[in-house]
Amino acid sequence: MNDDFLYNNRPLVRKTFTENLRRKLSTLDTNPCHTKKGAPFMRRTTPYNNMLKFALPTLVLLSVLIPLFIFSEPVRAKTMVLIRIVAGYVVDERDESPLKDLDQGESNVAQPNSTSAIVVAEATPVSPTKVEPTIYTVPTLPVNELLENPPFQFSFPAWVPNGFTLDETVGIAASNNWVSFVWNNSNHCEIELLIERAYTGYKIPAGVNSSEEIEISGKPALLIRGSWNGQDQWDPRRAISLDWEKDGHHYRLNYSERGPVHNEMVSIQGDMDQIIDQLVKMAESTP
Repeated sequence: MNDDFLYNNRPLVRKTFTENLRRKLSTLDTNPCHTKKGAPFMRRTTPYNNMLKFALPTLVLLSVLIPLFIFSEPVRAKTMVLIRIVAGYVVDERDESPLKDLDQGESNVAQPNSTSAIVVAEATPVSPTKVEPTIYTVPTLPVNELLENPPFQFSFPAWVPNGFTLDETVGIAASNNWVSFVWNNSNHCEIELLIERAYTGYKIPAGVNSSEEIEISGKPALLIRGSWNGQDQWDPRRAISLDWEKDGHHYRLNYSERGPVHNEMVSIQGDMDQIIDQLVKMAESTP
């Protein structure tokens, strides 16, 4: 079987039909360079044209949002808060201290010493525009008495840097959920060890890009470089803190240096990396 019948047996096309078809086709040239005067112009729609159709509104929108992101204070303030999980801890990184909204004038805030009181983040509102920090008294005990009868079983570092001596008193929470030890040296440097019964998932405030994960005895630990200064800004040399867990308990070492007159925290003058190595060694000496 072949297809000869399609060509041999089909009737001839009328000459008038052929001429009319050729004339109509000649008027449908869609090339704008060849379009005759008066002939309708037919525009093609391609995927590229569709892309351009959406690209222009997007470009206009970005041209509005980018300056708004850069120059608008409310928008910028909200974007500079980052919640990160580092070594299992919830780190609240921000560009300003969370205590900035508190009125911390000298006439409104009592100055606690390191072993008898602590200022916490909760605040008592005293007016629609003014709040006052609440000061809680922290009980203290002699070190030997607490070690003989601890509120919970914990480990104690077997090694401390040369020149540091342990303070004779230790802070203890009224709830018995944490204890706090302090070492000092003659250069007004201070190492505080906070031991909590357990880390409960609370946010640890820190400056932007100030936290990182390191290892203590092969296990993850949180290292934070810096602390908030008196202007509610992050000073990357103001302190060093180290957080890790052992036997289900939360341990934190915090190193800081203080001024000789007013005992205020100052920027660390020594080698930060060397101090971090000493804190890691102290942490790893905890049996």
